[in-house]
Amino acid sequence: MPDDLAMGAYTRSQLRAYISQNPYLLSGAVCDIDAYVLEQNLETVSKTVRYPADWWQALKERWFSRAAKARWPVKWQVIEVKLERRARYPEADIVPTTLGQPYVFVRGGEYRHTED
Repeated sequence: MPDDLAMGAYTRSQLRAYISQNPYLLSGAVCDIDAYVLEQNLETVSKTVRYPADWWQALKERWFSRAAKARWPVKWQVIEVKLERRARYPEADIVPTTLGQPYVFVRGGEYRHTED
């Protein structure tokens, strides 16, 4: 392996490449590369977000008076957003005396829609 690839011994040992011919390609092949990377869960944050259900509800929220809102209440869309913060260690060795430089990322998932 070239030294300019930021890849630890663990990731390098788990690296697999699969080459197969695709019958739909005239003179081509398909190459799949898979590898496992050590990952650490840092935190999970859940937050509920509320916003008007459509443009008419947003217009009512912004421009209607309190009396008009009491008579014609604004319909809200409620979403629960779950964000996961994780660190990946692609430079980690098999015996993790040191995990190398972490690459931290935030991923969103599990959205739950409800109407209020």
